[in-house]
Parts: sequence; C-alpha cells; structure tokens
Amino acid sequence: MGSCLRPQRTPLAAPAALAAPRPPAKPEGELRRVPSAGEEIVYTLQRKKVKNLNLRVRSDGSVVLSVPVRCPLKQADEFVAAKGAFIRRAREQFRRTAPPERGAYTSGGRVTLLGEALRLQMSQGSPSAERRGDTLHLTLPDPEDSSAAERLMESYLDRLAKERFTQIMAEQYTQLRQGFDVAMPRLRIREMRTRWGSCLPQKGVVTLNRQLIFQPLCCVEYVALHELCHLVVPNHSPDFYATVARWMPDWRERRARLSGRTPRA
Repeated sequence: MGSCLRPQRTPLAAPAALAAPRPPAKPEGELRRVPSAGEEIVYTLQRKKVKNLNLRVRSDGSVVLSVPVRCPLKQADEFVAAKGAFIRRAREQFRRTAPPERGAYTSGGRVTLLGEALRLQMSQGSPSAERRGDTLHLTLPDPEDSSAAERLMESYLDRLAKERFTQIMAEQYTQLRQGFDVAMPRLRIREMRTRWGSCLPQKGVVTLNRQLIFQPLCCVEYVALHELCHLVVPNHSPDFYATVARWMPDWRERRARLSGRTPRA
C-alpha cells in the first residue's frame, strides 16, 4: 500500500437526493469560553482516554482541547488561557497561508506563494502572467474580467507548481541518494482534498498536492522528503522518521507549519 501525508480534512456530504436518513450527530464536545490577554477564547472541550492535555487549532481557527476523562474544568480553562499567544499565532498562520477565494484576483490584491507575499497588478494586453520582484503582473484583454483573471492565474500556478516542485524533489532526492540506492521517482502534481502528498514505492511514483504552492517553501521541502523516504521505509515506523530526521533534523517544525497540521501545544 502507498503511504501518504494527510492535512486536516472535512468529510464531503452525500448529495441530498441520495443521502439516507441518519441519526443526529453527537456533540463534538463541550463548548467553553475563557479570557486570555484581554480577549475571549472559545474552545471545544473533549474528554478522552488520554494522559495529557492536547490543544489543537484547526484551519478554520477553531480550538479543540482533548483532556483526560477526570480532568477538572478549572485546569482545562487555565491551560487554554495560558496558550492564548500560541492560538493567536496559529490563527494568523492559517490566515496568511489560506488559498485565495475564487474571484479574489484583482489589482492591488495579494497572494502568498511558497511563503512569499506578492502584490497583484492587472494591466491590459495579451494574456500573460509574470513575476517581477514582489509583484505578480497579470495582463488581460479586459483586466476587469474576473473569470479570465482566475483562468490566467490558475494556469500560472500550474506552471509554477510544476517548475518549483520538480526542483524541490530533485534537491531532496540528491540528499537521500547519498545514503540509499533508490531510483528517482516520477513526480505527479494534482489537487488532493485529504493528502499533502503520497508515495507508491512499488511503482516509483510520488504525488504532491498542488495546494502546497500556497504553503511555505520549507513545508514543501518537508513533504517532498517525507514521500521520498517512503521509497526506503514504506510505513510510518520509528525507522521511517529516523530516516527523515537524518536529512531534515527540523522536520517536526516544518510539519507543524503546514496548514491543517498545527502543532499541539
């Protein structure tokens, strides 16, 4: 079986016409509110068979705290309040790395690609997209045509992902090749709803999620190396992570920066 690296995901609902009756969803947990540094933090408290308090910030900014079954409410509230700065940083990280919404490509707007914030500038002319410094110039017959701007931008993102991901894969493979005799895999790039990347060791194929183009460069490097290491260890055993750490000692920090994979406090 192939291995994969998964971001946080939201299950797709079945079409209404085909959906079978289902019982009411169970509450996710207890909703609580605590003050922290002059603001109120709303979080969901979940009691589980765990030993420690585990706090997560989701990509939508919501906060979830998992605690042992007998954990006092006061201890849970104080833990969340003490993590206020961490929660604010995580939310800001999600805000900065979120892919632009449809129709958001307008002159003066901004887009963050591989961790670099670029300003968009629209002008009239033959269709083209070119980066100059910290500005991405989009030229269109009608700069006010949002649909055409989106198509042009998507085409540019396809080219950029192919160029940069190929380069990143080659760089990470060069490292891995110093210690292991593995063949360079074929690279595929496509949209994936539930994975940042995947590897099919038997077929020698690594797939990277096109959405990584909106993530910091260091995160893309991590995902590329993660999937390449599955050519050596096709599972997520301690040996696998030891292999990743050999070439990327800070892999945990890089993984933590991936949207949808915020580190636990």
